[in-house]
Amino acid sequence: MNFLNLLIKSVKFLIFPPKCVFCDSLNTDVFCYECKTQIINSFRPHIIKTQQPLVCASGLVYSRLVQNSIKNFKFRNQVNISNILSNFMASTVKSCFKYEKFDYVTYVPMYKDNSKSYNQSEILAKKVSKILQFPFEICLKKTKKNKVQRGLNFQERQLNVKGVYKSVKSLKNKKILLCDDVVTTGATLSECVKELSKSGAKVICVTAAYTEKNNSLNGNSS
Repeated sequence: MNFLNLLIKSVKFLIFPPKCVFCDSLNTDVFCYECKTQIINSFRPHIIKTQQPLVCASGLVYSRLVQNSIKNFKFRNQVNISNILSNFMASTVKSCFKYEKFDYVTYVPMYKDNSKSYNQSEILAKKVSKILQFPFEICLKKTKKNKVQRGLNFQERQLNVKGVYKSVKSLKNKKILLCDDVVTTGATLSECVKELSKSGAKVICVTAAYTEKNNSLNGNSS
C-alpha cells in the first residue's frame, strides 16, 4: 500500500471509525464480541405463527440489538449489514426447509417512486439466492404507495396492503422463496403470497427477524 492510500485509509478511519453493527460501539470487527455471542446464542430458526395463514420461517427475535442493526441497514446506508442478516436467513432456510428446492428467490417490492435508493429486502434476497444457489427473480411489483405499516394494528395492516402488490409473470408450478427483513403480523407477506399464488406459485417465506408479539415457536418446526 502506497503512502497516499494509507493516508486516505487513516483519514477514513478517523472520520468514520468502524462500529459494531448491533450496538454502534467502536470495534475493529463487524460486530463486537458481546453482541456476536448474544446474537449467535439467541438464533433459533423456526417456523413462526402469525395472524395470517402463512408459512414463514425466521431466526432472530427483533430485540434492541437486531432492531438497531436493521435500522442502520434500512435507513443509514449500512448495506454491509446485509451480509450478516442474509447468512442468518440462509441458515434458517437450511434448518426449516432443508429438503425444499426453490425455482426462484424473490422479495417484497417497494413502490417505484420511493425516495430510498435501495430496497433492503431485494438486497437480502439476492444474497440469500447466492448463498443457497437458487436463482434470483423479480416476481412482484408494488402498484400503489401506501402508509408505513409501523404503528398500525392488525386490521389496519391488512387493509393497508390490500391490492398493492401484483405478480409480474406466470409462475405456474414454481416454488418461490419470498424474502423480507422483519415479520410482525404477516399482513404484507400474506398479501404478496396471495398474489404469487394467483400466478400458480407455491410460496414459502423467510425473514431475518420476527417480533415476539403475535409469534411463538411452532412445535412442528425444526
